[in-house]
Amino acid sequence: MGQLVLVPAVQRWLGPLLLAVPEGGEAAMSRPVCFFQRLPGAGPCDGALIRAHLIPKQLVKRGFPHGVSWHPRLECWVGYAPLEEQEALDRGEGWAHRTLRQMQDDPRCWVPCCGGPTGIGGHHGQFDGLRLRLPRESLPLAVVEYAAELGLSWWLDRTYGPDGALAL
Repeated sequence: MGQLVLVPAVQRWLGPLLLAVPEGGEAAMSRPVCFFQRLPGAGPCDGALIRAHLIPKQLVKRGFPHGVSWHPRLECWVGYAPLEEQEALDRGEGWAHRTLRQMQDDPRCWVPCCGGPTGIGGHHGQFDGLRLRLPRESLPLAVVEYAAELGLSWWLDRTYGPDGALAL
């Protein structure tokens, strides 16, 4: 089987599509599939694909209401100041800024999933309604890395269970 790689966003509402790259062959476009369909007991998919945020947008908003800035000396993301103070924060080379919207739309914090006819059904509705549980070991590595970048690993532990590699 080929390796999967992300390509630039083709569908504004869903984000990146996956390209299936067979070994020694050319890339063939594949349609994104519901992330939750492979879970035991998930049932059949229903409806169009939408985003299921494995790190909720509200959590990101509470922690970083004005976005974040990359601190070159500390080599980490730090909370971004309100708009009126942003100019004072631009300290030259090495500083990068991400708005709250960019953080919430980062493809590392969500997966495609079916949303039923209204967008709140299907696996998305089951996941939001806690009827579909996602075990920690099923989280994509990108989600774990993104949470670590933002200092939200504690939230992954609380919501999806402790990291098996850290369990004693």
